[in-house]
Amino acid sequence: MSHTIEWKDNGVHIKYIGNLGAFELTEVDSEIYGNEMFERIKYMFYDLRDMTFIKDSDDDMMIPAAFDKTPAGWNRSLKQAFVVNTKEQLEIVEDYMEQIKDLPWKSAFFHDKEKALAWVNEPLY
Repeated sequence: MSHTIEWKDNGVHIKYIGNLGAFELTEVDSEIYGNEMFERIKYMFYDLRDMTFIKDSDDDMMIPAAFDKTPAGWNRSLKQAFVVNTKEQLEIVEDYMEQIKDLPWKSAFFHDKEKALAWVNEPLY
């Protein structure tokens, strides 16, 4: 698995490439949440189009969802956009979004990168 992280003025862009599982997702999140810029950003933009998720169990997304609970307290006004292009990617994102439904973050999935970028740049409220 490889990934890129690009910090922008108001957000962070994460691109996953290759095979990964829930553990790898939390490793990347650790990089993001440990950065001093995290508390100031308004969005996280995930490009999953070149990723294949390796599923270990039906509960895989509970791991990153549980991991995200603490950072949600540090940065409560955050949007997450997920760009997907396969049914499998969409299922993973929908499962994750179900797991984090009680967090203050707003999350959405998109098939079009430009629409996702437009959405993250709209005001939160």
